[in-house]
Amino acid sequence: VTSLSSTFSGCSALSEVVNTNQLKSVSGAFRNCSNLKSIDLSSCETVGYGSFIGCSQLENVVLKVCKRIETCAFSNYGNSNCSKLKSVGDISHCESIGEYSFSNCSSLTSVDLASCKTIGKCAFSGCSVLESVGSTKLLTNIPESTFNGCSNLQNIDLSNCTSVGSSAFSE
Repeated sequence: VTSLSSTFSGCSALSEVVNTNQLKSVSGAFRNCSNLKSIDLSSCETVGYGSFIGCSQLENVVLKVCKRIETCAFSNYGNSNCSKLKSVGDISHCESIGEYSFSNCSSLTSVDLASCKTIGKCAFSGCSVLESVGSTKLLTNIPESTFNGCSNLQNIDLSNCTSVGSSAFSE
């Protein structure tokens, strides 16, 4: 299996998924899997819209080759139930992060945006314990409210940024 689309959506008893080493994309695949705690998506290149909305127990997602995280991947337009999400692994290869992707993932402590060229508005808004975003040298635009409410964010490199939207870093 290389792609999952809404496959396990609503499987509230699902706590573990194994043998995902061929999986290249997920889209809505684990929506409302409220007991899912951890998943290894090491081979996944795309985390699609709504993939983990409602995964209230999700703490760890292992990503290694992900190139795109789409709108609302872990958050439903800011109404996140992924508040326990602490780690998404190595997203340093990710080139695009959609709007509201991690909004209100209030346990997320760090991400690496080294390859990120585009980021959507409110992508990390409400990630109150987010301390580090790694290198941001490829980002030329930081849209409105991208890091709004990230009160623990310590450093960010804006050297190549030509545009920063309103409330991008406000508390």
